[in-house]
Amino acid sequence: MSGNALAGGPGRGQSQAQVSQEYTAFKIEQRGIDLIPDSDRKMRPSGLFWLWSGAVFNVEYLFYGTLIMTFGLTVTQAILAIIVGNLFYALLGFASLQGPKTGTTAFMVSRAPFGQNGNRLVALFNWVTQVGFEIEGIYFVVATVILLFSLHGSKLSGPAKIVVIIVAALIQMIVPLLGHPTITRILRYLAYVFIVFFAVLAGFTFNRLHLSTFHAKPVSLAVWTTALVLLISVGGLGWTENGNDYSRYLPATPRRPERSGRRPWVVPSRRSSWRSSACSPSRSRRNRWASPRSACRSPFPAGS
Repeated sequence: MSGNALAGGPGRGQSQAQVSQEYTAFKIEQRGIDLIPDSDRKMRPSGLFWLWSGAVFNVEYLFYGTLIMTFGLTVTQAILAIIVGNLFYALLGFASLQGPKTGTTAFMVSRAPFGQNGNRLVALFNWVTQVGFEIEGIYFVVATVILLFSLHGSKLSGPAKIVVIIVAALIQMIVPLLGHPTITRILRYLAYVFIVFFAVLAGFTFNRLHLSTFHAKPVSLAVWTTALVLLISVGGLGWTENGNDYSRYLPATPRRPERSGRRPWVVPSRRSSWRSSACSPSRSRRNRWASPRSACRSPFPAGS
């Protein structure tokens, strides 16, 4: 099965240039889980940092931190659970590695080991998880707005709460419709806002913090592990199914500047030899399932 057929990319006789679309923000997204052509992969690795920073620095994690304290954890146990839980974001990094190689999402890549029909159950679980996180995010946003109004002596009426829910849901719907470049740009700026917000909030918190009021007796290992599993699930492990959604906009091979003094006539020959060995019949049979994308592309630029 070819990479294009698996990823829903351009068919036979249709080049990537014909299906390439302009990578600009605030434009209706035309792609879903299909293949992203090399010409549209404009993102840099540093862009993933700000994108994920904007995604994880949000009000949800304030609720998660408060939630694990209801388990009866001491301050030391809570800090240890947070540190260990955040280490599992490495899983998100590993899950993102296949994005540049395949150019498509985890929903499509999972067809390779499970098959098109066998992947339906896996995709169903992924879809349920996605919907669950969206509902949870809207709930936390609405709850935060209601809480902020109550702290200032105002109580939202029933219709006002409905308006807040509708506005939060519309934002969750409209921004993804505007495409990957829009999400990248918005989350980059939101990362700055959220980082400042967390710093200010931490200042207010430590100003009123009294460690003596927290639980003095440590909880059992089973309870602490439960809190850790919660943080892992809503953190690095829970985001793994979205890793490819963002990293697939990275180029398959890093773009590096040409070094001075390099002999330009040597590089194409080396690349041709590498590609020739990679596309040999024996190697193609061994690695035909290694990547959903076709491994044998012409080493020469189009039109040459």
